[in-house]
Amino acid sequence: MTQALFHTRDRANEGKRLTLYTPDGKPTEHWLQVRHVWSDAFQDANDAEVALVQEAVLAAEGDKAKIAAVKREAQLRLWAALVSAWSFPEECTAESVAAFLRAAPQIGKVLDKFAADSRAFFAQGSTSSTAGSSQSEP
Repeated sequence: MTQALFHTRDRANEGKRLTLYTPDGKPTEHWLQVRHVWSDAFQDANDAEVALVQEAVLAAEGDKAKIAAVKREAQLRLWAALVSAWSFPEECTAESVAAFLRAAPQIGKVLDKFAADSRAFFAQGSTSSTAGSSQSEP
């Protein structure tokens, strides 16, 4: 058994295609290329967001509404860090992905679950998957 058996970085950074479904469960031609939570981009974003949230919590002086707003925006930026490409005509930037997910939070939840699904990313012989984006998902 070699060390290479445990290497995940390349696949985590490459990502997998996630098919998007409408809120009522109908498949669409649209997709997101999703990085795994072990990807460099997500790990860097996570480190940055933890620091920003900690600073904001201290600055908010117990204002629960401000803290909640900061956490919501941090979550959107983290989800956006997971997306490296998409099928929409707009350029896929962190800002455009965050704006899309702000308007379609149900996709953020599916994206979050999919990005942490190690079997979908690392199972031997796995191919692009729609795991976490089935018709039963909202």
